[in-house]
Amino acid sequence: MPMAKLRFLTLWSINAELDQARLRAQVDAFADHGLDGLVWHPRFYPDLPPYLSEEYFRALDDVVQHAHERGIAVWIYDEDGWPSGSVGGRMLAEHPDESQHWLALVPTTDPVVTGEAVLTEFEHDGAHWSLRHRRTDGVDYLSPTLGRRFVEMTHEAYRTGLSADAFAHVEAFFSDEPEFGMAHLHSLFPEAGGLPWTPTLPAEYERRYGEPLLPALPAVLLDREDSARIRVQFWELLSDLLTERFLQPIRDWCDRHGKLFTAHLKGEEHPYFQVATVGSADRPFRAMSLPGIDSLGRPPGNHYFPRQVSSASRQWSSGRAMAETFGGSGWGSTPADLERHLRWLCSHGITDVVLHLSQLRLNSGALADWPPSHPLHLTWSDAYPVLLDRLRRTVAPRPPADTLLVSPHRAIAAAYRPREWPLTDVHAARTYPDSVAGALNDAFLDTVDDLAAARVAYDVADERTVSEYGAVVDGRLRVGAAQYTSVVLSPGAELDHAIRAAVAPLVVPAAGGAPTADQPVEQPAPRYASEPVMWRLTDMENDLLLDVSVHADGMCHAAILSHLDRATCVTLELADSVTALTIDGVDTAWKDEGDGARATLTLPAGENVSRLAFRPVTSAVAVYAWVCGGFAVQVDAPFEPDAVGMVATDGPFVLVDLAAGLSRPDATSPRDDGTLDLLAAGMPFLRRPVTLTTQVALDKPASAVVLDYLAADAVRLAVDGTDLGWHWPIDAAAGRVVVPAVIGPGTHEVRLTVAGSTYNALGPHHYLSGDADTISPTQIAGTSNFLDPHLPSHTHDRRWRFRRLSVPTALGLVPAGSA
Repeated sequence: MPMAKLRFLTLWSINAELDQARLRAQVDAFADHGLDGLVWHPRFYPDLPPYLSEEYFRALDDVVQHAHERGIAVWIYDEDGWPSGSVGGRMLAEHPDESQHWLALVPTTDPVVTGEAVLTEFEHDGAHWSLRHRRTDGVDYLSPTLGRRFVEMTHEAYRTGLSADAFAHVEAFFSDEPEFGMAHLHSLFPEAGGLPWTPTLPAEYERRYGEPLLPALPAVLLDREDSARIRVQFWELLSDLLTERFLQPIRDWCDRHGKLFTAHLKGEEHPYFQVATVGSADRPFRAMSLPGIDSLGRPPGNHYFPRQVSSASRQWSSGRAMAETFGGSGWGSTPADLERHLRWLCSHGITDVVLHLSQLRLNSGALADWPPSHPLHLTWSDAYPVLLDRLRRTVAPRPPADTLLVSPHRAIAAAYRPREWPLTDVHAARTYPDSVAGALNDAFLDTVDDLAAARVAYDVADERTVSEYGAVVDGRLRVGAAQYTSVVLSPGAELDHAIRAAVAPLVVPAAGGAPTADQPVEQPAPRYASEPVMWRLTDMENDLLLDVSVHADGMCHAAILSHLDRATCVTLELADSVTALTIDGVDTAWKDEGDGARATLTLPAGENVSRLAFRPVTSAVAVYAWVCGGFAVQVDAPFEPDAVGMVATDGPFVLVDLAAGLSRPDATSPRDDGTLDLLAAGMPFLRRPVTLTTQVALDKPASAVVLDYLAADAVRLAVDGTDLGWHWPIDAAAGRVVVPAVIGPGTHEVRLTVAGSTYNALGPHHYLSGDADTISPTQIAGTSNFLDPHLPSHTHDRRWRFRRLSVPTALGLVPAGSA
């Protein structure tokens, strides 16, 4: 199988009206930032024009044609919002029979509520139980007609709505988070548990297994002698129905029309999570021409799920595998964080990276929507092409595997009790009960870590796949298109008797050892001489993020504190469109050019407080507004150490003249670590890179410039006008950047462009955990959820938190010819 080329696409959040110029400009920006493609993703779409209308398709047609001209691919996300299947609400409006079914296990003494039916009652261990049939507003992924209807209403609409040329340029269709429906039920589950359901399930179960389902259901929910066998049968049947009834119709349509079908499932992170959501992802992966996963958060995840999806593709498809990735990694994520995450994914065989996500309009709702929004809305967005090019050049493809790891999906399913579901983190199953099934999962993930630590070239497949499709030929185990000379059986994994006997000579133990991460290793800097420098600020457009309070009537209020030597003209930028704006009680004119409201105001000389009131068009968990201009931001309370690598202050923030801010002693004097603190210099909320210049005199030639103790996300260095490109510290704690440069003796002009943290610009500043590695809208709203269960229920305070922003006050110069 040929080695696959690495590709990068953005999940493009279409959350605003479809303005042709704006859409084309962002397509151009994606191409200019080094992306290979985009995924058109209606997300909280405002129906301007209506979803799947003629006007909608005309706008998309132009986007597809323009992207083709720019040489980047277009994929279509097949839903408005997520998960796939609802057609933006139209499915249940037109076909209410497709709504979700489920079963709740409750004591027989519980009253029957409106809309539910008693399916059966039984006694178990002296208790009397009632199994109730209920409906919810989700869709029934197990329905025999949902997949066909979804294709007719969505995929066919794109085929007929787009011009023939545009449709021909669409490369793939993307489905998001199909599953049995357990995630939709998570908050509804009774203590004793429940099950996914569809009316045709009893007939399908009896047809396949030759026994009635109804008497068997208690064994799925509660422990009986026959529970292990019946549970495996039940969850594997659901996995088949999800695949055959929802995914396969999409795949068949895509194959007929020459499109790739890619998707990621709910619950793919490990076998324990998969059992209750999709049974085993191995089965639905076979229905995708480009199988995929979702990788949330900033740090690399476990080694299993990216390895599983790439293994399935190598066994049954082209060898390419997709990952929707980095969603919720927070505004503070850096180029080094993204590089580390992507190297981890690619080391496991991911070839098509879909970056989550890029907002068409960065309003307040979008700012809180599982940030960041990349590449366009990051302080270091200009470094994006360099990062992607570096990955393309340096990431080695995952080598072919000669070892197969057999995962224990059947063993976990046999032990799984559905009452464990409410105790499981429903987003990524980072936490789950300490049960028999959970212990089997833990042991399996340990085995995966052992193989990763030993750098074994391995694939994975579940017991069912190996039992049904595995064959030993000429001393090799064949599974689909792949062949293996060694087999590792994870703890608890059970194969059918015939294949177990056949693979017995190939079985080997997993290697031991601690897991290692595939990430770039920063080389120690060569010997260099330090040359003290004095930085000069060239020009700067500064920002002050306002502390906006939202009142019950929907009005938002904020104050601008200033202490200026002369009247100063500034720009007020509101992230949202507004219906009213007053400053000090006076109605104020504003403009809205598609990026929120803008107003110009003049702040008077002297000490002043300007009070703002405005009403956004839409509500959000937090409302964003900035003052922008040529000023410095002064804070009287010092910046004190807070979380690791962060500082905090109580405020308040005051606008002062730029010269006054930079002349403060704590701004111009080096810190104890030999750096210049740009936060204290008046730039705590900087949204754009700032440029500093200095001169350095050399009496000998140099071959590199070393920046030590740098606290910035990325820097761009130029010497005498020669651009040396963007660079970033691999290890934020060390803050070291080594820039190769050929510099001769003499006096040289050095230009340093510094991109601070997007966290400083966008927050959430008041969050107790500061720049956490996973951020959902809940963290921005200030309410504790599964990501921060250690915090109190209200997770914000009045402190302002920042990532450090400083530059060294000495340049390291490596002598030419040094090792």
